[in-house]
Amino acid sequence: MLAIPLDEKTSTRLSRLYGNAPCFAIMDPKTADVKVIENGVRGSGPQCGSFLNARGVTSTLFYHVGEGIL
Repeated sequence: MLAIPLDEKTSTRLSRLYGNAPCFAIMDPKTADVKVIENGVRGSGPQCGSFLNARGVTSTLFYHVGEGIL
C-alpha cells in the first residue's frame, strides 16, 4: 500500500505537509484502488509512520518531511 498526503479529502494534489496533512490517499498498487482516510495522528509526526503502517502502508510519496518523522 502507498500513502499520499493530501490537504483535503477531494484533493488531487500532493500536500506539502506530511505528519500535519489532514488526510492520506491510500492506494493499492496491485489493484489501483484508492481510499482517503483522515490522519488520526495529525501534528504528531513521529507517530505518523506507525499510524500508516497499521493500515498496511509500506511506501509513501511526499513533498517534504520534517525531522520529527525520521
